[in-house]
Amino acid sequence: MKKGKRLAALCLLAALLLAGCSTAPVLGGNVEELLRAPQAGQAQSEVLSALAAYTGGTPQLKYPRGGDEDDPMQFADFDGDGQQEAAVLYLPEEGTANVCLAVLEQTETGWQVASSAEGLAAEVAQLSMQSFREEGVQLLVGYANANLTDRYLAIYQYTGDGLTLLARQPYEQCLAVDLTGDGCADLAVAQAGQPGGVTLQFWTLRNGVFGQVQTLTFPQDVVGCDSLQASRYGSRRGLVADMRTSAGGWASVVLAVQNGHLAFWPQGIGQELLSQTARTVEDLAPRDLEGSGTVCVAQVRRTLLAEEGARRIYQVVWYNYLLPEVPQTQFGVYDSATGLFVRLPTVWSDGRITLEVDADTGIWRVRTTEDDTLLMSVRTAEEGETLGNYVRLAGRDGVQVMAYFTAACTDAQRTLIASSCQYLT
Repeated sequence: MKKGKRLAALCLLAALLLAGCSTAPVLGGNVEELLRAPQAGQAQSEVLSALAAYTGGTPQLKYPRGGDEDDPMQFADFDGDGQQEAAVLYLPEEGTANVCLAVLEQTETGWQVASSAEGLAAEVAQLSMQSFREEGVQLLVGYANANLTDRYLAIYQYTGDGLTLLARQPYEQCLAVDLTGDGCADLAVAQAGQPGGVTLQFWTLRNGVFGQVQTLTFPQDVVGCDSLQASRYGSRRGLVADMRTSAGGWASVVLAVQNGHLAFWPQGIGQELLSQTARTVEDLAPRDLEGSGTVCVAQVRRTLLAEEGARRIYQVVWYNYLLPEVPQTQFGVYDSATGLFVRLPTVWSDGRITLEVDADTGIWRVRTTEDDTLLMSVRTAEEGETLGNYVRLAGRDGVQVMAYFTAACTDAQRTLIASSCQYLT
């Protein structure tokens, strides 16, 4: 979809240049903004015209640089009156260096700005539309400075009386999702650099009022938050936070919803996960491996070097910590050179195999611990190279990953390995 938008904008730009057109488009901004702009439909064109008339200049649309929405103009019934409004993030031609938000209503004569507010910074880090309350749709806007290092969260409610700011605060990461199961979005906000270290605030709807109900403080060796992800398993819901540590690596924290609040999980050892999940490779961040909505956390069991240390092979176990007994869900090998995770049979874990790497060729092999029997070997080659006795596992960017299976590897094990590989980068 984004590629189509860029192609259409390129065609428009080329047409303007060939025609010798010197008139600036209403959306303003630089060439990159133009390339990112979708072809405006009638409603979008009318909204842009109304916004230009309101500002008395040529407003520059401010595209979100992340988050759920990638378009600065959103249409929704924000006030719950049954009619769509338009919300636009823009930078006025004059007057302020901060992004502004305008909400426009459709009248008999066209669109008209009904309310506007100045934002908190010069860029938009993220944008999403949420229902934090039972009435209408709320706008979550993450403002930021140019390099996105300083971020400021704002939540707006639009009613017939105009825009109301429901929340405003600095943040590092935030996630809006229904964790309590009441049909309304809840909000988790990670904030770094506060007295006492990194904190996580939990906002939810209570007695018809949306507000902060809880603040959790992470251990002192946590220095920042890289991501927040919602996770679920059965009826249990929670969050997985990927944290930066003072040791210079990463570790994960799992929280589960208990009686409308977040609790470190599993009970009794929740904060100890930081030491169990500590890692130095960013690629092994928590992820939904199977697309089921359950986010798994990696534990690195062993690291091997190949090709003079430029390439690393990791033996990894993935865990679903929302399960009562915390069983492992997947076991395998991650190759940092290809970005490929090769899933191996779970029966091979628990010390039943050894992993070795040829430092010259980069080929890695799996052998049984008991009698050193070779089970399989994996290597890379250029696309199109003859496979011979090897089976193709995956390929991209002109490189394919191939595996050779010995008779000691059963048909079921070969099928699992060949069908379960996935790129993590």
